[in-house]
Amino acid sequence: MAAERASDAARGAAAGLLGTAALSATITAGRLTGAVPLSPPREISFRLQQHFPKAPHLAVWGLGHFAYGAFFGAAFAAGRPSLPAPAPLAGVLYGLGLWAASYVWLMPRLGLYPKPSWDKPSRRHTMIVGHALYGLVLGLLDARRR
Repeated sequence: MAAERASDAARGAAAGLLGTAALSATITAGRLTGAVPLSPPREISFRLQQHFPKAPHLAVWGLGHFAYGAFFGAAFAAGRPSLPAPAPLAGVLYGLGLWAASYVWLMPRLGLYPKPSWDKPSRRHTMIVGHALYGLVLGLLDARRR
């Protein structure tokens, strides 16, 4: 049982990395079109560096962004058996919930990112779509393994 949970967590973390890559591609597309002037993960890491000035920016941004995605991918895999919706739909809803928890609640409270109502609408929309895509990747990969 414990080995099965560890295996699920590892697969979920790997799916989270792939989902984060899809989210990152969405952010990149937003940057190329001008919808995203500065990517939220980079902005968050800039603000974190104000508190930890010796941390290299690229490491904080890149590792932090992908570690966050891997962690929540593993959490999705752990909680997936209790979600009643089909895996792709559950993944999209999970991704949207993660966006809300992170960008509506956590990051503004930590002073790392503005409230969505203060953000540029095109960047906010890009991030919502990106998180839905992140969740879709989680759900599709979860459906494949079951």
